[in-house]
Amino acid sequence: MTNKELIEQIELLIETGEVPGALELCDEAMEEFPEDPTFPCLKGVAYQQIGEFTKALYYHHKCIALEPQYFICWSCISIIHLEMLEMEKAHYSILRTLRAGPKQAESWWLRAIFRELHGDLAGGERAYRHANWLNPILVPPLPTLDEQQMKAFVLDACEQHCIDLYLLDRYISIVYIPAPDIIQLQESDIWESPIHILFSFESSSNQATITCYQQNLRRAMAEEEDINSYLSSLIIPQIESFLNGRSLD
Repeated sequence: MTNKELIEQIELLIETGEVPGALELCDEAMEEFPEDPTFPCLKGVAYQQIGEFTKALYYHHKCIALEPQYFICWSCISIIHLEMLEMEKAHYSILRTLRAGPKQAESWWLRAIFRELHGDLAGGERAYRHANWLNPILVPPLPTLDEQQMKAFVLDACEQHCIDLYLLDRYISIVYIPAPDIIQLQESDIWESPIHILFSFESSSNQATITCYQQNLRRAMAEEEDINSYLSSLIIPQIESFLNGRSLD
């Protein structure tokens, strides 16, 4: 196969979730085209897809060694460091992403995420609007979202699973914050990407709290993600377990 055909085949395998096949083909391609940075980058993407972040970083950096300004690799490296809550490394790699692709919407999307996570919500909004201006299809405009709407997401999901809302109101608080707190995520049992976390559930012996992350929810709405499915699979089981055996007495 030609260089182009190999790239297309590997991308198709990654897209369809056939990671072992993609990795094998990447190895063959790297032997045949050792100076082409695309193939170590694709191998990094394949490992990233299955959560093998250490291996993904190794191959992304192999790509960077061949082509220091390879935009896709710097973007992938930035996302991995954000996922792993390695904020200093994320900061550096996002700067390199911006340097490699100053007119790429994803560069500014990453900058928006980073600023939000550091409490700079205004800076995050500016960066996100710029990303939207650069590519409104890739980065759609954010909808408005208030506390009542966020609470409605939780209550609607609870009603669908026949959870007693009076019991919920007595034992579980619903709180709203603009973005995840990095220190809280690092110190808690919550291990979920700060990019994708929409809600979290934490409990003590007598009380529990559901936290709604406004900015992530706005992005999820803009990207038409299934918020109800997120709640049903990750939060509702924890609510049911916590309320089991409790009463209004």
